[in-house]
Amino acid sequence: MSDARRPLLLAVSIPPPVTGQGVATRMLLRALEREGLPFRALNLAYPFQPRAGLLWRLGRALKVLGMALRILFAPRRCGLFYLQLGQSKGSLARDAVLCAAARLRRLPLLFHVHGGGYRAAYDAAPGWLRACARFFLRRARGVVVLSPGLRAMFDGLVEPARVWVVPNGVEEDLRCAAEAAPAPDYAAPELRALFLSNLIESKGYVEFLELARRARDEGLPVSFSLAGNRTEESTVDPEAFAREHRLERLEYAGPVGGEAKAALLARSHLFVFPTRYPVEGQPISILEAFHFGLAVLSTPAGGIPDVVAEGRNGFLVAPGTAERLLPLLRRLADDRAELRRIGEANRAEARARYTEAAHAAALLDCIRRSARS
Repeated sequence: MSDARRPLLLAVSIPPPVTGQGVATRMLLRALEREGLPFRALNLAYPFQPRAGLLWRLGRALKVLGMALRILFAPRRCGLFYLQLGQSKGSLARDAVLCAAARLRRLPLLFHVHGGGYRAAYDAAPGWLRACARFFLRRARGVVVLSPGLRAMFDGLVEPARVWVVPNGVEEDLRCAAEAAPAPDYAAPELRALFLSNLIESKGYVEFLELARRARDEGLPVSFSLAGNRTEESTVDPEAFAREHRLERLEYAGPVGGEAKAALLARSHLFVFPTRYPVEGQPISILEAFHFGLAVLSTPAGGIPDVVAEGRNGFLVAPGTAERLLPLLRRLADDRAELRRIGEANRAEARARYTEAAHAAALLDCIRRSARS
């Protein structure tokens, strides 16, 4: 950046709640602080709560208006407006308002999409909103996506040379915990399967619960741990499910972070993530599992196929039912050599590619290229 005195203006999701986008925000803010780059952050995040009713919509509209006014009346001339794009019709409208305010301030635009659902939201939006999105996309210095396969979301909207790939990373404290943790005991008499995500039904946690029941019925030597926040989209209570089906080897750990998350990952062997989340991107939870040497069973949603190569990092199945996962669970329980090979490969790849330092360096490069020269 040619003039480091000009602060960056960021519209980002800041935890809580803890989401992949929020974790990425924490890494970005730490990187900016380390580099001594001034910034002002506007918080896009909403708590997990029912999203219905006039009061909720009014509150959202007022929040967007407040952010737009803060952009318009920011006390100093800024060097860049960085926006984490939304992936719903309402978020596209929000982004149009914020970008209009930024354009009135003549700020360069840089967009970042933490998911794989932007094109579906764009295609489903009314014509006037698509026109607004095209207007700002064509004037952006760049658009950042999480993996090569997600670049197609902007086909026909943004020149390919301005769509930049920056993979997610794992926060440094968790990376250090993984570095210090011993490799999983792949020969253990009982394997432990882990699901780690907010309890959103389309993330696949109900399928994970059903997989635990079916594995018990088949006598597989696997126990199950599930961790994550309950949300407005939580349809099944994990503890009630365990009681109803008498699943003694199913544990619900609730929301975890820090040392508790690291401990849960360190005693697991398999990461099971049967997501069908419509805006799935590149789940940081999969990268965290890689760092701890877990094999991954997931689905080809969003950018996951760019991370999980069939038979090398784990296995991908079509989303929907536990039946598709059960044979893979049986296979890895029977073939511990394959489980070890996959886990060790994941640990090595994560340390080489999916770190906070690598993510921050690549994203700061995009910011510097986009900022006012």
